[in-house]
Amino acid sequence: MEQVVIARILEIIQGAVVGIGRLNRDPHSKNPKVGRLRHLYVESVWRRHGVGRYWSLI
Repeated sequence: MEQVVIARILEIIQGAVVGIGRLNRDPHSKNPKVGRLRHLYVESVWRRHGVGRYWSLI
């Protein structure tokens, strides 16, 4: 089953891209509003500052 990319996420802080990831539909859920964050990367100096946690609340 091919996954559809719903959104690519860029986190920009002070004019610099500090993180990137993408949000897909969860293929294991029947609820179309359920997604999962995949392939996340946060710049090393910005890790542990809540960037990934913020994305999980979107």
